[in-house]
Amino acid sequence: DEDGNSTNVVIDGLDDSSLCVFYDTNPACPANQRYKVLSMMFRDRKLDIRTLWCYASGDGYHFKKDRSFGFTLDDSIYTAGSARDPKVVCDADGIYHMFVTTTDRRIDRGVLVHLTSPDCEGWQVVGNIAESPDRAEPECPDYFVCGNTYYLIYSLHGRAHYRYSDNPFDG
Repeated sequence: DEDGNSTNVVIDGLDDSSLCVFYDTNPACPANQRYKVLSMMFRDRKLDIRTLWCYASGDGYHFKKDRSFGFTLDDSIYTAGSARDPKVVCDADGIYHMFVTTTDRRIDRGVLVHLTSPDCEGWQVVGNIAESPDRAEPECPDYFVCGNTYYLIYSLHGRAHYRYSDNPFDG
């Protein structure tokens, strides 16, 4: 609510989506877009394709959809219909990193795909940062640093898994 008594984000009209809500720490980000919600939503249910949409806000309460923004994974490589659970972080150099749950068709396994962007709009695939031993898809990723160690955590087969590294974004 307006008094800050609630921490829920409600966006009317979202169906079958997964959200990533974050405060954009990139110095180049305009003040009226500091709070962001990225959502993987079905663009076309018949084609089974999900598209990443962006909503932005300057106050963290009132969000507007960025109608010029839309990103879909290459469905010839990744299963765009299963793409979900975006996690976005901004590194010290102002580069955005996103992890998305999906399946890599080339290896027929569930993966967390790692993407980067200089502006949180144009995304490039870096590669798979985590791969399942089977077709199950790693879900609900989180990424953070504690001390000098970088952690990627996610769920697979209903169990928590984690990776850690002394270097950021190592797989």
